Amino acid sequence: MARLNRTGNAEHTVASPNPGYPGPRKHAAKRAVQHLEPYEWVVGNGEGTGAVTQRPGSNPRRLGNLAGSLEPLSFKVGHRRVLPDRPNLLGSLTIAPKWDNGSMKTRYLIPMSTFLGGIALVGYRLVVRGALILDLDLGRKRRPLGPIEAQIAASPETVFDVIAEPYLGKTSKAMESKLHVLERGSDMVLAEHFTDVGHGHRATTLETVLFERPNSVHFRLVRGPVPEVIETFELASAGDGTLFTYTGVLGTDFWGLGQRWGKVVANKWEQAVRESLDGIKAESERRVKHPKS
Repeated sequence: MARLNRTGNAEHTVASPNPGYPGPRKHAAKRAVQHLEPYEWVVGNGEGTGAVTQRPGSNPRRLGNLAGSLEPLSFKVGHRRVLPDRPNLLGSLTIAPKWDNGSMKTRYLIPMSTFLGGIALVGYRLVVRGALILDLDLGRKRRPLGPIEAQIAASPETVFDVIAEPYLGKTSKAMESKLHVLERGSDMVLAEHFTDVGHGHRATTLETVLFERPNSVHFRLVRGPVPEVIETFELASAGDGTLFTYTGVLGTDFWGLGQRWGKVVANKWEQAVRESLDGIKAESERRVKHPKS
């Protein structure tokens, strides 16, 4: 398209626009902003020629620059297209990133995904090990633990001694891989518990343990993979033996996301209790059968 001459004559002939021709659009957005004026396109007789008609109050030279910067416009011969007084030309331009055959994906998205995945993995390991504590009380949800019951052929006093001995007395070599007592009192301790959670990971929890002879033992979580756990071992006489009952509450933050994580932790937690209960039952009944050993 030819530009307006120096006389400012607004009428001149333009070639019929070809939709397939890409046109010089390199600086279209910049020029449109610099030379924005109200304008009107009028295409004439349908024979492929037309004219640019100046609207009142516009600058002919600016109109010519605008026309030259937007060539070719997509319009149909014989129709009129009038843009508003302050057209938003930039809003009609779509600027999309070019992937350059996957180069941007390779340079940015894949490394970023790897980085975020690494952070998530490190965070998971820290939470499981008890090194990262997330106790915000935000969206706290609680779920029950247990109940788990077992009939033990031993008195409540015997069962209580089996449970309390590694905590209040000397921890045996066999228990050192599962228990480490940090502080001991007459009826309360601060202890670390170690639980294998699979995939080569070991969960570490720090808990207070309160002993109420001979009927109950209470556990309260201080640090671990969830912000809240309260557990109780109840020992009740049942004939010649003891009815062992385990109950508890596990709390997690962050609403539904925390609930899903709590379900995973609760399953591992209850599995660890069942394994401990099997040992308590076996040792208590052994002491009844062999009291001097």
